[in-house]
Amino acid sequence: MKKRFTLIKLGIVILLLILFTCQQEKITNKPVIKTEKSSYTIQIGEPIEISPIVESDSKTHYQWVENYIELSKKPSLTYKSEQIGKHTITFTVVNKGGVIEKKYTITVIEETKQ
Repeated sequence: MKKRFTLIKLGIVILLLILFTCQQEKITNKPVIKTEKSSYTIQIGEPIEISPIVESDSKTHYQWVENYIELSKKPSLTYKSEQIGKHTITFTVVNKGGVIEKKYTITVIEETKQ
């Protein structure tokens, strides 16, 4: 009888530990990219700084890509091009809660003469 009571108490303690541990785990939300502007026009060779605001409740990883080529792993990007036309840059943010992407269009125009 005493062994049975001890096993019941041990079972209760284990259940309480499991419940307590589960409550201590922090739920991580998917990151959020907050940027008003997603398209820019610049002159050929002119640099532009894109610095989106990212909200995340855990460690984040960043990636900027154009045409499958990684441009940067930083939270902001300085971009310039010698090629006239529309360029699509994809900004990806990853944390424990998930992945989010935002596309930026940069139109590169000829240098205007003054």
